[in-house]
Amino acid sequence: LKDGLREAEHANTVKSQFLAMMSHEIRTPLNAILGMQELLTHTPLNSTQASYLQTATLAGNNLMALVNDILDLTKVEAGKLDLEDIPFNVIELTQLCVQLLTVTAEAKALKLITIIDPELMPWISGDPLRFRQVLLNLLSNGIKFTEQGSVTVTLSSYASTDSACALLVEVIDTGIGIPEDLQAGLFEVFVQVDPSDTRKYGGSGLGLAISKRLVTLWGGQIGIDSTPSVGSRFWFTIGATVVAPEQSLL
Repeated sequence: LKDGLREAEHANTVKSQFLAMMSHEIRTPLNAILGMQELLTHTPLNSTQASYLQTATLAGNNLMALVNDILDLTKVEAGKLDLEDIPFNVIELTQLCVQLLTVTAEAKALKLITIIDPELMPWISGDPLRFRQVLLNLLSNGIKFTEQGSVTVTLSSYASTDSACALLVEVIDTGIGIPEDLQAGLFEVFVQVDPSDTRKYGGSGLGLAISKRLVTLWGGQIGIDSTPSVGSRFWFTIGATVVAPEQSLL
């Protein structure tokens, strides 16, 4: 049993190292391809060529996102992903995430709503890049799986025994919902509710798995409440050390 455990641990380490190495090797030429495609958009093109280029660029960006997800996942599993601890305004960053996805939501005639607790202390210490990564993933999923209605993000303080001040972030949609028996596995690697979702909606099933690992590294929790055909509520908490006095909200 001990020998088997050692062999399994070694195999897992080799796998993580291989994936991390290959992710880097793939990203280098992929960046060059995307760069050349961007330059091509500034040259004279007929409508057919422009359409082909747009399709190629979209596919390239999707591939880059997948490679980045794999790299993040292997870093977390190998214990080599360290979170930053710097001051940032969580309200401003949340509003930026919403702005980035406004066009995507408008294309489906969805409302993007932001609700912020007026008592929330906006300046906290943590990793703004990873906060943005988790929130964008949840918002993107909400928009992707919602055909009509709205996607709402809320920020509020959360009473926690582990932290004097904790942040609760909720993303609530009016989408397709998820059956209860399938909810627990959503945060595992490559898991999706229905394999046909990959063809219909796209995605690899890595986003929620990475989000869970990032939130856990931050000392928080992540979860879901969902009802099929009604919608879903994804939420996560993080320990939020306040680093500046509360500022009035306009």
